[in-house]
This record gives sequence, C-alpha cells and structure tokens, in this order.
Amino acid sequence: MFPRSTLPHTSKDATDEWVRKMVASEQNGVTDFIVCLKPDLTPIGKVGVWQGEEIGFMLARAHWRKGLAEEALQVVLPYYFNERGMSEIVADVDPRNTSSLALLQKLGFIVYDFKEKTFQIGDQWVDSTFLKLTKERWASIQKGRENTLPASS
Repeated sequence: MFPRSTLPHTSKDATDEWVRKMVASEQNGVTDFIVCLKPDLTPIGKVGVWQGEEIGFMLARAHWRKGLAEEALQVVLPYYFNERGMSEIVADVDPRNTSSLALLQKLGFIVYDFKEKTFQIGDQWVDSTFLKLTKERWASIQKGRENTLPASS
C-alpha cells in the first residue's frame, strides 16, 4: 500500500477541524508543533516529525515566502537533535516543490535519492526527492555559522 494524502480542504470549516485535531493531538508539543503568529498566536501552519525521523512542514499560502518556515525549522531542528536525541532527519519532497527543496538544502539537508510515483494525492501520483540531515552535519553547520558572526563587544 502506497501513502495517500487528502486533497486540499474545500472549506474553512474543514481546515478549522483539522487544526483543532492537531492542537489536541498527544504529539503536539512533543514531535509536532503548530506554527503561530505573534502577538495573538494565530495558527498558520505545522512542523513535525512522524514515522520516527521524517520531517514535514506546511504553512497557509498567505504566509509563504516570508521566512516563517525557515524560522520554524531553525527552532525545531535543535530540539529534535538535542532534546529528542535524533541522529538523522529525512524529508520526502515532491520535486515540483522547488521552494521546499531549496529551503531544506539551505538548512543543510542533502538529496540522497529520487523515486517516481511514490505518493498518491486524490487520483494523482507524485514523485519523491529524498533528503537527509545528520546531527553531525547540522552541528558542523551551526558551528560554522557561529564562527562567521561578528564578535560582540
């Protein structure tokens, strides 16, 4: 059996119900996190891991291309590696989603595989580009970033 997903929600009520279930989930705050905007904490998306080590993230379209997904991932990656003790995080991305691929690569993820027709959404089959980030690579990248910051006085 191949993985299936649901088509985009057709109503605000369907999305509201989905968000309510995510917030109430036992995994919320453990491996899954709701992305919210300050100051009123309006939920705009989700970032989380499932199946042990696979990361995923989504934002409401109105909040795309503002750096919010990167900000959320920069917060959860240290948590997953340091607090949850993960040694590797993987991602399965539709290769047509060039923004997500670019973001993950910017954060240090490396492409390690590609497969055709791996995921079904409605009646459409999509391909997968697989990426991974090891704790060692992430730590090295973080150390490199620290070395390029200006010294504080």
